Amino acid sequence: MDPGFNPMFGGRFFASPLYVEDGPMHKGVFIVGNANNDVIAFDETTGAMVWTKNIGMVATASGIGCGNLNPRGIVGTPIIDMSTRTIYAVGAMGPGATTRYEAHALSVDDGSEKMGWPALIDGKITSTEGGLAFDPHPENQRGALSLVNGILYVPFGGHDGDCGPYHGWVVAVDTKNPAMVAGWATKGPLGGIWASGGMASDGNGVFATTGNSYGTMGANLDSEAVIRIRGMASLTRGNADIFYPAEWKAIDDNDDDMGGTSPVVFDLPGPTPMKLVASAAQQGHVYFMNAAMMGGMGGQVAEHVTTTAAHHSLMTALTSYKSAMGTYVALTVDAHSSCTGDRVLMSIKVNQGPPVTTTTAWCLPIGGLEDSAGGRTSAPMITTTDGMSDPIVWIMSGATLVGVDGDTGTMVAMTGTCGPPHHWTAPIAVKGRIIVGVDGRLCSWSVH
Repeated sequence: MDPGFNPMFGGRFFASPLYVEDGPMHKGVFIVGNANNDVIAFDETTGAMVWTKNIGMVATASGIGCGNLNPRGIVGTPIIDMSTRTIYAVGAMGPGATTRYEAHALSVDDGSEKMGWPALIDGKITSTEGGLAFDPHPENQRGALSLVNGILYVPFGGHDGDCGPYHGWVVAVDTKNPAMVAGWATKGPLGGIWASGGMASDGNGVFATTGNSYGTMGANLDSEAVIRIRGMASLTRGNADIFYPAEWKAIDDNDDDMGGTSPVVFDLPGPTPMKLVASAAQQGHVYFMNAAMMGGMGGQVAEHVTTTAAHHSLMTALTSYKSAMGTYVALTVDAHSSCTGDRVLMSIKVNQGPPVTTTTAWCLPIGGLEDSAGGRTSAPMITTTDGMSDPIVWIMSGATLVGVDGDTGTMVAMTGTCGPPHHWTAPIAVKGRIIVGVDGRLCSWSVH
């Protein structure tokens, strides 16, 4: 760990930290958004606080009698647009029970609010399909924000306990005119979009992954699905923009929702190059879809089984990397992995088609490093030296930072202690350093 670097802040921290190289006075800063609704900038070298901004009175309850967050302010990872030097963050607003969500636009330089903001996410928003009104009480904003072509996308799911009449929502805010706010919601109840890594994008809207529903009577109502949302929260229904597994009903019934894992988009080279979307369900299956034609029910181009367990073994964020040896997707498996029977960090090699096939490249047992909350880890993160060479897959397992050779699966670093961070949030890499955010502080590691 880097001595002398110890940025401290109040409040719980569920997001990943962010970094701005050309920050205030052209110095680098790390950006933190915490559950107290504070956004804070820290000097990248000294760790000293540069500025802090509170975006408003934080909510302390959901308003429907369930949930495990108090206070419940900024939980999803913010996003930064350096073309306008703006940080976008969404917080649950109080006092008391959640009255609304607000999307804020803050200056990178001093934390001041941009003109025309915040944008309100409240009961005045109705779904672009069906006219459902957004109810802030049962909705929970856990997933990371996305910014695509000037549209801020905000995913929503439910609270711990699955109570209240929530739906999976994707809310879109036009950053050039924040009074323009629209939303899309799942047809059926629940279907939360709650994975901490948020949504994926190929530059044309976002791919949102939904969770389980109920009362569907055999018809899929947008549960256990990967759905492309474009523009101001619009969906073109059809096989091109929707995928759900053929076994979606069993996934629903067993609460093995796909909404617990964030998807990833990556390019697969070869004689027939294509852009793939990878997503996963808690029963341990990873599905690979053609991003241009996701295929509707059972339309995956490949499927990989990561576990021998029946249920609840895979909740993470997927990540992808390439090396001279191939194209890979890395993930953590919480239990009963198909390769060791233990909790593992796993890499899946995606083989060029046609047809596309997958093999397990390597597995690293991490069961001995479990944290106090049941052994789950952070999401994985990749570093390379030039985009392909020397890939290393990094995770936090409990309070321990672990680095693994992306080609061989050999552990190359194991060092602690910090944290542990909250489930499924990822470290970041900055100028040869690994930065991790935990409740109340940032931690930094580098080669010494």
